[in-house]
Amino acid sequence: AAAPGAGPAARLAALRASLDAPKPVSDLGAPPPPLPSTPVERAQRNYFARGYGAGMTRLKDDAQIALWHALGATKTVGDPTGKAPLIIQQKGPTCGVAAQYEAMKARGLPADMAALASEGIARGYYSEYELKNGTRDGGTYADEMGALLKAHGVASTAEQGSPKELDASLRRSGDAIVFMAAKRLWNDPSLGDGAGHFVYVTGEEVGPKGAVYGYYINDTGTGEGARFVRAKDFERAWSARQHWMVSFDAPK
Repeated sequence: AAAPGAGPAARLAALRASLDAPKPVSDLGAPPPPLPSTPVERAQRNYFARGYGAGMTRLKDDAQIALWHALGATKTVGDPTGKAPLIIQQKGPTCGVAAQYEAMKARGLPADMAALASEGIARGYYSEYELKNGTRDGGTYADEMGALLKAHGVASTAEQGSPKELDASLRRSGDAIVFMAAKRLWNDPSLGDGAGHFVYVTGEEVGPKGAVYGYYINDTGTGEGARFVRAKDFERAWSARQHWMVSFDAPK
């Protein structure tokens, strides 16, 4: 930090350095960051959950997307802004449960995170255990990633998909769930290559000929709603987990 007598330029430099410092997002033992408490605040989408630099990137992406729309270069498939308030902050390794929770809430189904996690453990879809350092580990098994949805009557298919199949799900139902490499998704070099993370996909940005420019996700690991991830960055994180996904049938 800057010394007490430092001038405005030095204080600003120190502030920027503190904001740009990497924030650990992989420590399951740390308390989750606070989330806004009202629907209006939650709709702000927690732009700076991963730090100042990541928040500024999101704001720049918003400006770019607005320009694309103004020029007629792209359109949004799905309703990422409308689904942003569904975001919750996961506790422990519950990302797969949380993504399914959001999909249920999007369909107007009553859902409770603690109850779903307990149900997942009881049915063998999800595991959770404590490590020697006191943190919790575990998670949802990839081949069971849509099992809670099916148990609650949500028509869905868990599969090793492709960008084409993800696009089809988003056009049918407006959402999907994908399994990502957390290190690549969060650009967090402190994470191991084996760290996986489920996220709820709420839309995509497509050109007039169907080219996908990027996807929108709700990320319960960081508490970000409707984060835009450019297609090449999304594919980089998704392909590292063999394109596992949950696709949804068209809503009735």
